[in-house]
Amino acid sequence: AYAINQGTLANANYTITYTGADLSITPKAITVAADAQSKVYGDLNPSLTYTATGLINNDTLTGALSTSAGQFSNVGTYAINQGTLANANYSITYTGADLSVTPKAITVAADAQSKVYGDINPSLTYLATGLVNNDTLSGALSTNAVQFSGVGTYAINQGTLANANYTITYTGADLSVTPKAITVAADTQSRVYGDVNPALTYVATGLVNNDTLSGGLSTSAGQFSGVGTYGINQGTLANANYTITYTGADLSITPKAITVAADAQSKVYGDLNPSLTYTASGLVNNDTLSGALSTNAAQFSGVGTYAINQGTLANANYTITYTGADLSITPKAITVAADAQTKI
Repeated sequence: AYAINQGTLANANYTITYTGADLSITPKAITVAADAQSKVYGDLNPSLTYTATGLINNDTLTGALSTSAGQFSNVGTYAINQGTLANANYSITYTGADLSVTPKAITVAADAQSKVYGDINPSLTYLATGLVNNDTLSGALSTNAVQFSGVGTYAINQGTLANANYTITYTGADLSVTPKAITVAADTQSRVYGDVNPALTYVATGLVNNDTLSGGLSTSAGQFSGVGTYGINQGTLANANYTITYTGADLSITPKAITVAADAQSKVYGDLNPSLTYTASGLVNNDTLSGALSTNAAQFSGVGTYAINQGTLANANYTITYTGADLSITPKAITVAADAQTKI
């Protein structure tokens, strides 16, 4: 309010008693429109600018706009308020705007992991680059692999790993499941020559999850392999989830028991010995015996009874129970003619 004074108001014919009044200067109406702003989480707030319409006389406004957002305010939208922005000569009609806080870009690189089949998954760790304000990420990485997932490579995914204030560029890695070490010890086996091979059994130590091994042990011995010792090998015994340390054993093939009965024989003194024959019971696979029976009797052995012995009769794949017989030598028939004689 400014006083209105009499100034030069006068007329010589009058004495003026003057009553003053005021000239009221009221604020000029102007508009101020805040400018929308944006910043990345963790950055300093940008300058809060505005457009003022209606200022005259090169006037400016004092003070500043304000917002509740600080450097580490969470991602979101924050009103830009008039704050202390003012000029006593103006009546401001204020139009607000928003300060948008956008997520900060960071990188997360998963760490490669490894575990043995059957073990619990290791912690899925990672390296986060770009976090500020001692922030951490919530949630966790994930993988399709579980305790008993088979040997192989499984991707480590971002899973639920997040923080609303960050945009994550994720670089995955793999969880490698390696075979579990176990031991397999073959059981010693034995069978008789000519029998079918027994089941080749073993003891496996270290299997988990009720797992079994596929395939089977092997040996070079067949049904009619000769008497002896044959290694029992790992063969096709395996399971892709295990590394087997194998301890072998032997399959022993023992002789088959048979009987040999010599046939009784007879000859005349002075004749050549007859063939010493026999009956063998229990031979398999069209096997025969080598060697021959024997006797002490020779062509000119005297009349009598001579034992027929086993001699060299044998086969390494058989144990022979021998029943002997006799070679009888009978007298040779001859004629005797007396010579006629005379005497005085």
